[in-house]
Amino acid sequence: MIDIKHCFEYFPQIHKIESDIKKNMVKNWRFNIYEVIKPLINKLKTTQLTKEQVVYLDMIERMLVSGMANITFKHSLPPNFTQQEIQVASLVGVGKSTKEIADLLNISERTIVFHRSNIRKKLGLKERSTQLNKYLSL
Repeated sequence: MIDIKHCFEYFPQIHKIESDIKKNMVKNWRFNIYEVIKPLINKLKTTQLTKEQVVYLDMIERMLVSGMANITFKHSLPPNFTQQEIQVASLVGVGKSTKEIADLLNISERTIVFHRSNIRKKLGLKERSTQLNKYLSL
């Protein structure tokens, strides 16, 4: 037989866990808004409606429409990611190639390869068999 009084003892612990989960979700949401989406929006504001803008807009729509609190990544990114690495990781995560990312960010393909390598190291992906785009995909 279940002792109801005993069950009530766990309610504060359960409430705290629930509260911690919500706080973490809000933190992840804010991180993604300010570190991933906002830079893309700012980039759009500095250009006219071009092919580049259409791609950025498409990415923003995908991220927002997905309705995910943790918008871009299955796995949390380490806090030591640079702004550029966050942008590259988000573009890799939606399936963009090194060339496409270089074109979108107006930087060389070699720089993208460098960032991809740093991203792999920071995520602890030493094996080349782990595809970065699969790891970072929505």
